[in-house]
Amino acid sequence: MNEWPTVPMGNLQAMMVMRQQSAPVSSINAFDPYQAMLRRKQSNTSDDNGYINAEVEQYDPKDIEALEEFCQQYGIMGFNFGKMNPKSTLRMLKNKMGIVEKVNNKKMLLD
Repeated sequence: MNEWPTVPMGNLQAMMVMRQQSAPVSSINAFDPYQAMLRRKQSNTSDDNGYINAEVEQYDPKDIEALEEFCQQYGIMGFNFGKMNPKSTLRMLKNKMGIVEKVNNKKMLLD
């Protein structure tokens, strides 16, 4: 059988030394999670009180009213779907409860 040729180690060692010298020095100790948290908090706060002023998204009152009426009709006391649009939330609730809504396909195709 033929033997595998040997690789000269002198070239590999020189390449490793060059790679170590060219690599940027990054230390794990340079990262301070507390300071990062403070910077993030300061970027989110808009006034000196330390309170975060979150933007309140305004939805169509008709959609909110339709969702409220549906919940009252079926005795739904409360739920949380996060930041979902009320129209999408109503559609999802109807699908979960098995209430089929007549959809006008022609209107959807023309939009």
